[in-house]
Amino acid sequence: MYVINGEGALVYHGGIDDKPTARLEDLKSAKNFVDQALSEISQGKPVSVTTSRAYGCSIKYGSFRGGILPKSAHRAGPAIAPANAPAATSASAQMRLTR
Repeated sequence: MYVINGEGALVYHGGIDDKPTARLEDLKSAKNFVDQALSEISQGKPVSVTTSRAYGCSIKYGSFRGGILPKSAHRAGPAIAPANAPAATSASAQMRLTR
């Protein structure tokens, strides 16, 4: 995850929280780094945790012919930018996306 402040500076990058699990009982005690960073920048404070270990699965890219993706590759919803794409989202837009 990336959090960008209103000036366009990257203020946090890493995992959403400190629990790399999907088990609900673990998530209840997780420290949410993204929520913390968004709260701190919205209060005008410096972000206290600027990076953490990212976790999750890698993106799998399939091959396609002729530059046209098969119908099975199309999904509903917004596209997700690759991790190395430049960030151009304001902090307020990030808050709307994550809350």
